[in-house]
Amino acid sequence: MDSIENKYAEFRAAGINHLLRFNPYYKSVIWGGKRISAFKRTEVDSQTLGESWELSSIPGHETTVCTGPLKGATINDLIKVFGPEFLGTEVWEKYGPEFPLLIKIIDANDDLSVQVHPDDDTAVRLNGSGARGKTEMWYVLDANPDSKIYVGLKDELNPASFEKHIKDNTIMDVVAAHPSHVGQFYLIPAGTVHAIGAGNLIAEVQQPSDITYRLFDYNRKDTDGRPRQLHLTQATQAIDFHVPLSIQPKAVSYPATRSRAVTCGYFRVDYLHIGSEAHRVVHDSRSFTVLMTVSGDAEVVIEGERITLHRGHTVLIPAAAKKPLVSGPATLLRITPL
Repeated sequence: MDSIENKYAEFRAAGINHLLRFNPYYKSVIWGGKRISAFKRTEVDSQTLGESWELSSIPGHETTVCTGPLKGATINDLIKVFGPEFLGTEVWEKYGPEFPLLIKIIDANDDLSVQVHPDDDTAVRLNGSGARGKTEMWYVLDANPDSKIYVGLKDELNPASFEKHIKDNTIMDVVAAHPSHVGQFYLIPAGTVHAIGAGNLIAEVQQPSDITYRLFDYNRKDTDGRPRQLHLTQATQAIDFHVPLSIQPKAVSYPATRSRAVTCGYFRVDYLHIGSEAHRVVHDSRSFTVLMTVSGDAEVVIEGERITLHRGHTVLIPAAAKKPLVSGPATLLRITPL
């Protein structure tokens, strides 16, 4: 038996009925800062940390289990060994051996580029077979008093008028700006023009895709002094110009627990306010469940296994595990694929 088979045999013997914490994949970028480390109370050696990929199966950016008998396993390892026991029967039926989510924390110390992501069909057409589109959701974890979220359009556009605004350097005149506040949710369907403004700390749930088409980047230069690459041809094909202005994305906030705070064809996010009394979180064998603490500290328990989930930290409950008990006081996002 070779080393990979030995490793998989050890994982199988350990079973999948465990609370799974992962080592994030940290990504430094020119617009990043130091807020992720402070929010998560975690030391990261970077002054320009822009993204903490909390759960990722994307090659080269994979997260690994950080504690317990499955320590060192990637998400793709767990899928290979446990299949639907890990992912869930309905998730397996819909997606097969693919992890259907990518979950991040993003620190916009500076403005992010104005961009758009393709839907599934456009992603395949422009990037080849197997490419995924990218519908995403943002939850504002922290924001400076003057911070903005840019999402959707405030004027009707078509490909010709879009290209004119790019040429004239006036694209920001037609992108809708929203004052950002802690607790806001934004659902951003594929094809929506958007950008995270400076001063925002964001939790992001998205399809497992890293396809981004930049259409404006404030004339910034990269670390080599060259203008950052734009993708105007692809962006023009990816933007959904047919969404009426009346239903462009807007911020939504909730003062208390809200089932289906955000839902779309790819994922569901529940907003949970948990007190000191233990609360049984919805979970069954149809899908894995992800919990991210966005304020306070939560204690998560499954059959005697217990972890403290600090602010900004994430845990995955495999589909085969029992329903978790969670106590706080804390506020959490409960995330499942659809």
